[in-house]
Amino acid sequence: MRRIYGQGSETSLDKIRISFGGAALAAAQRATISAHSFACLHMTLDEAYRSCMTLARSHYENFPVASRLMPRRLRPHVAAVYAFARHADDFADEGDFSAQERRAKLEDWRAQLRRAAEGKAEHPVFRALGDTMRRFNIPEQLFHDLLDAFVQDTGKERYADFD
Repeated sequence: MRRIYGQGSETSLDKIRISFGGAALAAAQRATISAHSFACLHMTLDEAYRSCMTLARSHYENFPVASRLMPRRLRPHVAAVYAFARHADDFADEGDFSAQERRAKLEDWRAQLRRAAEGKAEHPVFRALGDTMRRFNIPEQLFHDLLDAFVQDTGKERYADFD
């Protein structure tokens, strides 16, 4: 949860999982997501971009290093694209969920992408991404193509060979 939404504590959710099992964990996750969704409704566009920048800086070393090489004015927009892809990749790779559950998360992400393209986003990643898409005339389809690749990753885990 913390990795995906920036809310809650992995330790707390792990304790719920151990003590009460999957149903309690799912309820805790829904409550955290609901609280996060409410906060997002009141988030300004600048706050949404800052949220994406925070996520991008907190994952690995590639983004902070690479971002220094690009003009400062582009960094928030690249962070929005990165945040979109980072979340989608996390959904696709989430080990605690079945392939069907991971695909459902990705399809929800796709629905939010559509709302972002229409200017109706609520989640901070999509508020920033929608703005970036409009400012730079980035086709929505490119993001759907990326989601298609993540969905494909949830289905086949091993291949016979490289051919």
